[in-house]
Amino acid sequence: MGLIDIAFGYVPHAGEEYTSRLLLEDELILVSASGDQSAAFDSAYVYVDHGDRFRRQHAEAFPEARPAPVTIAASDWALEYLLRTDSKGYLPSRLVGPLVTGGRLHRVEGAPTWYEAAVAASSAR
Repeated sequence: MGLIDIAFGYVPHAGEEYTSRLLLEDELILVSASGDQSAAFDSAYVYVDHGDRFRRQHAEAFPEARPAPVTIAASDWALEYLLRTDSKGYLPSRLVGPLVTGGRLHRVEGAPTWYEAAVAASSAR
């Protein structure tokens, strides 16, 4: 019996040793725990790190933005933090959709939306 190793992420692994498969396209939207938030990067903004491509897109879209006071690298942790602190940040719509529909979170109008390809990478052998 062999072992199966698999990794999930936003960056496909290239090379002869790995195969990558597209799982889904994640829509990243700016959401806020408070209904009156704007798209401005103020003290309520939490930077959720969705990888290299997101970092580049974010920097290009907001070249004047100062570093966020809080950075979180996992969407589920960021969601918990946003809800506890009345903050805002970019999260996958598949994760926050039910909370937006239920009124617990609010989509921030006027904010750009990005898409990230979520992939599964495994050994080619």
